[in-house]
Amino acid sequence: MKTLCFACIIFLVILSCESYKTNCFYDIINENFLNFTDTVAYKSGTFFLIPGDSIIGSNANNKMIVAVDTLFFQSPTVIKSLIIELEKRNLIDYKELLKEEKGQSLAAIDLSRIKHTGKYNLISFAKSQTMKSKKLLGGISFGQPFIGEDKAIIVFTLQSSPKAGITNAYLLDKQNDKWKIRNVFELERW
Repeated sequence: MKTLCFACIIFLVILSCESYKTNCFYDIINENFLNFTDTVAYKSGTFFLIPGDSIIGSNANNKMIVAVDTLFFQSPTVIKSLIIELEKRNLIDYKELLKEEKGQSLAAIDLSRIKHTGKYNLISFAKSQTMKSKKLLGGISFGQPFIGEDKAIIVFTLQSSPKAGITNAYLLDKQNDKWKIRNVFELERW
């Protein structure tokens, strides 16, 4: 009986840690989404400014659609690049976060929990495959996040086409119950 009680307690502790991590992920995204993407969308229908392009006006009818991969990606190449960048910048506390969080993963992304998206409407990649809208701006993917008590790493890919995208790592600190970006570095560009 004691073993069963102990197993139940361990299960509840693990479950509460995952719930904390999940809630923190959505807090981070909602507080920083427009820093991750950009606060503007361009008329050319890309995330990236190209010569001669202009910004879409603030009219609510001009919302652009962004496809979001609702599954977290896990790339050994991206993680290796992340480790190299952390070592190069001597960010030991964030490198430790990678070790602590190894093996823990979040479930799929619930788009209804991402609220602060500015001029973007988010839809799943699956739904975007059946769309034929000129307002489809591009795609977003998240790497498996690394979240501690007061530090986090979010790996974020922004893609306007299969041939144009960028993967950045965002290092965040929790200050006064808000997640603030401390540092950003590019891991990959194509």
